[in-house]
Amino acid sequence: MPTPVDNSPGRDVPRLELRAPGTLDPRHTFATFLIGSCNPFAHAACRAVAGEPGAHYNPLLIHGPSGVGKTHLATAIGHALLERSPTARVTQLSADTFMRELRGALRSDRMDSFKRHLRDVDLLIVDDVQLLAGRQRTQEEFFHTFNALHDQDRQIVLTSDRAPKAIARLEERLRNRFEWGVVVEVEPLDLDTRRELLEQSAARAGFTLTDDVVVFLAAAAEDARQLEVLASRTRARAGLTGRRIGLEVAREVVEGFRRSVDVSFDAIARAVCERFAVRPAELRSRRRTQNVAIPRQLAMYLCRRMTTASYPRIGELFGRDHSTVMHAAEATERRRKTDAAFHATVEELERRIRGD
Repeated sequence: MPTPVDNSPGRDVPRLELRAPGTLDPRHTFATFLIGSCNPFAHAACRAVAGEPGAHYNPLLIHGPSGVGKTHLATAIGHALLERSPTARVTQLSADTFMRELRGALRSDRMDSFKRHLRDVDLLIVDDVQLLAGRQRTQEEFFHTFNALHDQDRQIVLTSDRAPKAIARLEERLRNRFEWGVVVEVEPLDLDTRRELLEQSAARAGFTLTDDVVVFLAAAAEDARQLEVLASRTRARAGLTGRRIGLEVAREVVEGFRRSVDVSFDAIARAVCERFAVRPAELRSRRRTQNVAIPRQLAMYLCRRMTTASYPRIGELFGRDHSTVMHAAEATERRRKTDAAFHATVEELERRIRGD
């Protein structure tokens, strides 16, 4: 199956981290999408787009809170198109990746290749377009990419955590284009949908949950990601303690989960700043001196470890992109394994933040 991007070595080909047809998440198809009272219109719109891409609803923007299936639906469109037309050119990327690759193309004077790779596709899927807000050069390039595709009747599918009119610092011309086609909302998951998703998640992992555990865990979770976390932690806790997967184990898991959710960014920032004698504003600054960089990385690590916030969300809190947060988390974890004193410091901070 051909890919929309030629990543072979060459001076004029930028390193694009774009998803080719073979790398669309195989789990995210229409067949695996659970239709509930929170998403029927969004599902119907995505089906219509998949049936005739570029003909109706272009662009299609899917918005809603985290963990409700926006990316699942967008990816399912790509799978449906490729199933019908295996040679179709499909590219999926996040707005954060678009920004990062644009910066790389500008630095290396390879903008022609960057533009060609993004505009010569049949379907472009871009996740988290709210992250474009406030970035003038990025919005300008995305505006021209959008126009080039739309003028050729190439399908554009976007996801966002909010409706276009609610995205602050988004250029009006982009906001208008996002609303040219159709804007659909995926609402927070209702309880029945959460129960079904929980049962599906357990089944995929090869275990079952009793009805009382399903009801209890579904009531404790807000979205699909939390459901998967609770299901996997319940199974793991039961296995590690030699008990059956029952309500008692589920209660222990939810209690620990709620403690982690209750941890706020402010609490983490305050504890880290007190420990390292830095100001909260310095955690968001561009200073790279060691006395600021280490506590900043540690704060990012603790946000990822002690809250349910995603990498992009943590990046927003620190004024960075998600790749910076990922690097910070990995670097901090490596240091914990090799530096006993640093490991003790991290454990001390975790206890202080939890209030133990």
